[in-house]
Amino acid sequence: MFINYFIHPKIQVTNHPQFRLAKILVAGMLIIFLFFVPYSIYFYVKYPLDTFKNLTNLLGFLFFIIFFVWIKNSKNLTFIVVFSNVASGLITITSILNTGGIYSVDISWFLLSIMYAFLFVGKKWGSFCAAYFTILLSFLYFLEVNQDSTQNVYKNYLNTHNSTHFYFTWFFIFILVSALFFSLIRILDKTNQKLENLSKEKISDLESKIKEKTEEISRLRSTVAKDYFDEMGGKLTGISILSQSVDLKVNKIFKDNEISEMLKLIDIRTIDLYKGTKDFIWSIDFKSDYVNEFFIYLRDYGEVIFSNINIDFISKNEIDENNNFKLPISINRQLLYICKEIMNNIAKHSEATETTFNLKVEKNFLVCLIKENGIGFDIEQVKKSGLNLIYKRANSSNIMIEFESNLEKGVVYVLKTPVIDN
Repeated sequence: MFINYFIHPKIQVTNHPQFRLAKILVAGMLIIFLFFVPYSIYFYVKYPLDTFKNLTNLLGFLFFIIFFVWIKNSKNLTFIVVFSNVASGLITITSILNTGGIYSVDISWFLLSIMYAFLFVGKKWGSFCAAYFTILLSFLYFLEVNQDSTQNVYKNYLNTHNSTHFYFTWFFIFILVSALFFSLIRILDKTNQKLENLSKEKISDLESKIKEKTEEISRLRSTVAKDYFDEMGGKLTGISILSQSVDLKVNKIFKDNEISEMLKLIDIRTIDLYKGTKDFIWSIDFKSDYVNEFFIYLRDYGEVIFSNINIDFISKNEIDENNNFKLPISINRQLLYICKEIMNNIAKHSEATETTFNLKVEKNFLVCLIKENGIGFDIEQVKKSGLNLIYKRANSSNIMIEFESNLEKGVVYVLKTPVIDN
C-alpha cells in the first residue's frame, strides 16, 4: 500500500501498537499536502511579489519534507507528532501575522492541531496546545479590534488580493471534514468488526472450555459411578452370599428358626440396599441426565417388577431419539425415586391387570404419565399415608405431580418437570 511506504519498516507489522496511528498520521498529512500544493502554486503565480507569504509556503513544503523523511526513518511517533504540531503552528502564526487577520483556515487548522495533540500525544500536550492557541487567537483578535480601520493590514490585504484563496479555504475545510468523517466511519466499522470478531472468538473459546469441562466432569461422574458400583456391589453381593452360607451351615448343625429368619432378613436387607445403591449410582453417571436414558432405565425396572405378578406393562417413549433433552442434575434421581415408588405401590395395592408408562416433552417440560386400571383409592386418605413421601420429594425438587383416581378405572399419575434442550 502507498501509505505504508512512508512508515518505518518495523512499524508496518499489522499487530504493532503504533501501526494504526502511523497510517492515520501519514494519510492525514498526504490529504493536507494535496491541498497545499495547488494553493501554494496558485499564490506564487498570482502574487509573485508577496515574498513573505510565498516564503511561509516554502517553509510549509520544508515542513512536509521533514515530516515524511522523519516518519519513514523513526520508530518513535511521539516526537514526530510534537514536531508536526509545533512546526505547523508556527507557520500558521507567521501567515496570520503577515495577513494581519484570522480567517477560517487558521481556525480549522488550530482546532485540528489541538485534536491532533489530544489523540496522538496525550492530555497534557493537548491541554497545552489548547491553552496556547486560545491565548494567541485572543491576542490577535484584540489587536485587530483595536486597530484603526484605515491601518488595518488584514483589510488592506483583502482589498489588494482577490478572494480566490477563500475558495481554497472552503475547499480545504470540505476535504478535511470529509476525510475526518469517512476516516471516523471506517475506523468505527473496523473497530466494531474487530470487537465482533473478538467477541465471537471469546464466546467460541468460552464455549469450547465449557464443553471441555463438561466432558471432563461427565467422564469423572461415569468413572466414579463405575468404581462405586464395583466396590459397593461386590461387597453387598458378598454379604448376601455369606449370610446364605451361614444359614445353610446353621441348619446343618442345629435347626434354629429365629437365627434362620435373622439371616434371611440380612439377605433381604442386603439385596434391597444393593438395589437402592444401584439407583443412586445410576443417577451419578452422566448418562442419567438424558431423558431417553431415564426412560430406558425406568422401562426396564417396570418390566421386571410387573412381569413377576402378571400385570401387563406397556411403555411408550414419544421423544425422538435424536433429541438430547436433559434433566437437571438435582432432579433426575428424585424423579426416578418417585416413579419407582408409584410403580411399587401399583404392584402392591392396585390389583391392576395393566400399567402404562408414557414419556413425552411439551413446551420444555418433561411429562411422565403412569396409568393403571386397578381398584383406585380415596385421594385424601392416601395423601395422609402412602403418597406423603412422594409429595415431599416432588415439592423439594421442582416436580409437579397430579393424579386422578377412579374406583372403576384405576389411577392416572402425571408428573411434570423442566428439561434442558441440549
